[in-house]
Amino acid sequence: MTAEDLDSILRNHAEIVFARTSPQQKLIIVEGCQRAGQIVAVTGDGVNDSPALKKADIGMLACLSACLPACLPACLPEKVSEAHGMFSHTLCVCL
Repeated sequence: MTAEDLDSILRNHAEIVFARTSPQQKLIIVEGCQRAGQIVAVTGDGVNDSPALKKADIGMLACLSACLPACLPACLPEKVSEAHGMFSHTLCVCL
């Protein structure tokens, strides 16, 4: 799908659900929504999602408590920008 195709879809549909997207697809969708003037929120569960989380206006990094040792370094504010290239707009939720 080209950027023009995505822009057309976003213009012509009031409600859209994107599911089972790859990290690269998430980034493309974020960029398309921002081109359309939307405020974009993205959820992710790890390093692979960091490009879309960084680009989004609001990012939420979520992890399961069973994965806490691996997720915790990404949740520490001083480590977020260092480890994942994310900024203060990223919220970490450990479930």
